[in-house]
Amino acid sequence: MTTLMGPTFARLGRSLARGQRAELTIIGIDGNDRRVVFVADEVIEAPNWTPDGRWLVFNAGGELWRVAPEGGGPERIDTGHLHDLNNDHVISPDGGTIYVSSNDSHLYAVP
Repeated sequence: MTTLMGPTFARLGRSLARGQRAELTIIGIDGNDRRVVFVADEVIEAPNWTPDGRWLVFNAGGELWRVAPEGGGPERIDTGHLHDLNNDHVISPDGGTIYVSSNDSHLYAVP
């Protein structure tokens, strides 16, 4: 498990209350095998699996991030000029495109 505390995400990150933390957790379909793969001191939202199962994609600080289910540090996903994303995104079935919504009320397709 990777724990990142401090100003981890971009300028738009929302803070948690003192003493709280956000955990990205994988739970087996039967409710067992609970594994925390990433911990942050800012809000992380909307985790989704990539179709190949290699990554978990989530929103934080107005940007998209990915982390391996085995843990490790998150990697920022390049969304070009978009740096004010809200918590909605959908990954295409082939994994080639992520559809995102921005706080400017528009939808975008990002390769």
